[in-house]
Amino acid sequence: MRFAEEYPWSTHQEYFGKRNSIVIDRGLLGEFFPEPMKYKEFARDILQSRKYKTVSHLTLD
Repeated sequence: MRFAEEYPWSTHQEYFGKRNSIVIDRGLLGEFFPEPMKYKEFARDILQSRKYKTVSHLTLD
């Protein structure tokens, strides 16, 4: 997550509220995530679910 926040060519910075570019149109995603914290939570949840999927075969049911 830190990489996406700090990578200078990432559009995540717009959605995290760290940058306001005239090139990036937040459009549809901006409607779903009107606050930077909501987008941050969404991105974190996606990354955590990916991590879980990579080790899910190791868990006991």
